[in-house]
Amino acid sequence: MTDEIRAFHESGHACAHHHFSHPVSEVAIGGDDGGYCAFARGAKRYFSDDETKALKQREAHLEQAITCCAGKYAVAALNGRRADYGWKRSEDRAQALRYCLAYCDGDEVAAELLLAYAMRRAELLVEKRWPQIHKLAFGLLEHEKLTGEQVKQILNGLTP
Repeated sequence: MTDEIRAFHESGHACAHHHFSHPVSEVAIGGDDGGYCAFARGAKRYFSDDETKALKQREAHLEQAITCCAGKYAVAALNGRRADYGWKRSEDRAQALRYCLAYCDGDEVAAELLLAYAMRRAELLVEKRWPQIHKLAFGLLEHEKLTGEQVKQILNGLTP
């Protein structure tokens, strides 16, 4: 994978996290693993008192599944919709499926259907957020590593 593809891939993840108000601690390209988007450890989502614990957990699983799929669609948008770079064997897909399985209480058929839904939601999210992903990818290409605060600034239209 080229640095450009990695930058767009990781930017897709970061933009999806930002969309769901998940704090990003860092996003980077290069190094041994090629790149990463780190969700802030210990970060918590806040829900109203009326929401149940199970509902919160399920929503978080679905959001994470969508976020796992966002990199695929950021690369697809970059390459004119050709993004199958081993998606079915990728760690991103495996993680997304694990979140879907958790959401579906281990029901594999339901999890595959939910994964298809998550993939479509990620595709729509990337289309909607493409200008932000584009800016973030170029920020990654320029600096190779961005802090969570820099990611937030770029995605909010500010200059870090």
